[in-house]
Amino acid sequence: MDTIVGRVPHVIVAAPCARLTAVRFVALLRGVNVGRHKRMRMAELRDALVAAGLDEVSTYLQSGNVLFSAETDDRSTLESSIEAAVGERFGFDVAVLVRSAEQMQEVVVSNPYAPQAASDPTRVHAMFLAASPSAEAWSRVDPASVAPDEFSVNDDVVYMHLPNGMGGAQLPDAIVQAELGVAATTRNWRTVTRLLEMLTVLASQH
Repeated sequence: MDTIVGRVPHVIVAAPCARLTAVRFVALLRGVNVGRHKRMRMAELRDALVAAGLDEVSTYLQSGNVLFSAETDDRSTLESSIEAAVGERFGFDVAVLVRSAEQMQEVVVSNPYAPQAASDPTRVHAMFLAASPSAEAWSRVDPASVAPDEFSVNDDVVYMHLPNGMGGAQLPDAIVQAELGVAATTRNWRTVTRLLEMLTVLASQH
């Protein structure tokens, strides 16, 4: 893949153990429970996804992080199924990005800002993309204009080091304004690593 440089909460498991052939995933919902928009209770979300046929469903935080097992490895099918279940239950559309446990492991080991994340994981973020944008699209994000923010693109993940924190960062807005043309959702590094830990525990139970 080309590279372009530029108190743990209680987790409730809501479904029985899946068969040994299941694949473990995390679904990242975009823009839920932000302010007054797209509000949903995680217990209700879990119920909706169990009803949609997913196994071992659990959630982390209130920002739309769902761990589950499925007997298919087709991410596109899973994303469509979850989006449909959310729309039916809550009455609004939400973009969903699904990553397998192996893909999350790759995201973590490939972090170019690992030293910064070790120092302060709230200053490093991963932006997950539905697809890899073109080089032309990324050319619209000028690294000099967003300094001291830094970013590195690895296929469908954007690693962001934001020394002034998300609240003082220019980079996220610059990426939005670049109109990459793909759905995206961002998690800080503490959340990314915690999700991987939870996926690892889930896999070890079988």
